[in-house]
Amino acid sequence: MRQSVFCALPITLGLGIGLPAKAYSATSATPQQVAACKVDALRLCPLDIPDTRLVEACMHRRIADLSPACRDTVQGK
Repeated sequence: MRQSVFCALPITLGLGIGLPAKAYSATSATPQQVAACKVDALRLCPLDIPDTRLVEACMHRRIADLSPACRDTVQGK
């Protein structure tokens, strides 16, 4: 199962709100994965933060607009 970067995004963004990693993903995201998508999440999906499921859905919808590093993360590469 691929790791989800989005379970850690709200905490990384300093919001302190979000689903526990265990409830949303088998493993937590690495700092590198979070760093790859943090700017894209803020830029493309700000209204979906802190709901990690909405952020992930938004990132998948906007995959063509993601930075290369974030696109690789979202696609599980």
